[in-house]
Amino acid sequence: HRDMNSEAPSLYKDYARVGKDNQRRESGIKLGAGVVPFREKPDTPGQIQVLLVNGPDPVAKPDKQFPKGGWEKDEDESWECAVRECWEEAGVKGNLLQPPLGTFEYSKPGKPGRIYKAVMYGMLVAEFLDDFPEKNERERFWVSPAEAKAIVKYNFNTLALEVLEQRQFK
Repeated sequence: HRDMNSEAPSLYKDYARVGKDNQRRESGIKLGAGVVPFREKPDTPGQIQVLLVNGPDPVAKPDKQFPKGGWEKDEDESWECAVRECWEEAGVKGNLLQPPLGTFEYSKPGKPGRIYKAVMYGMLVAEFLDDFPEKNERERFWVSPAEAKAIVKYNFNTLALEVLEQRQFK
């Protein structure tokens, strides 16, 4: 586990990064990283919940997914991007699990032929804060892993969650 609260305080800014010009690409593929945040369900020992967020525009992008975004050129490691995105989009700090859950390629509807690659991590949530950079743009949803699999838009979210379940919850 990496304790991100002590190891990377500089990742927790009071603003969200925007723009795509500073994002990493590899052979034309946009690189990103994200997190499957999880906790033990309050008042229900042994039951796990995972955290989903909606898109930045809940009307145009109502889909729910795990916090994830573009890997910036000034971030040396993918985990830095994952931690930053989880903070910006969900207001979560915690302990990042190593190794990553995997690196997943995917495409987006309406963008045929464009491939994206995301490194996904598990994170045991230590802090769930109300004041975070995208608090006015995002809603957060604690759900069971089974509910998350039924809700998430992209298959890589389900695959990452399944790896986390195999490693942590069995």
